[in-house]
Amino acid sequence: MASYGGRDASLRGAAVRLEKALTGLGVPHDVREYPEAGHGFLNRHKPLLITRILAKAGFRQEAADDAWSRIDAFFAEHLHQTTGQPPPAEAQR
Repeated sequence: MASYGGRDASLRGAAVRLEKALTGLGVPHDVREYPEAGHGFLNRHKPLLITRILAKAGFRQEAADDAWSRIDAFFAEHLHQTTGQPPPAEAQR
């Protein structure tokens, strides 16, 4: 489970490399790069100026909403206990 900001130059190409490695190993995964987002796009806090400049950091609502939806779905599928009960409702953020 990985979500990358495409504008984060420090992790350029990481999503593609991770996707290829996990696919090659047969590991269940969900990897996505959000082209319009930078580093820390899931975080609602205001990042340091240097981080905003170098890594294009900052919250991106649309990308964050999609990423959280994917995270919840992936964890529900792969991490829930097999008790016969449905996975718990989405956690409060």
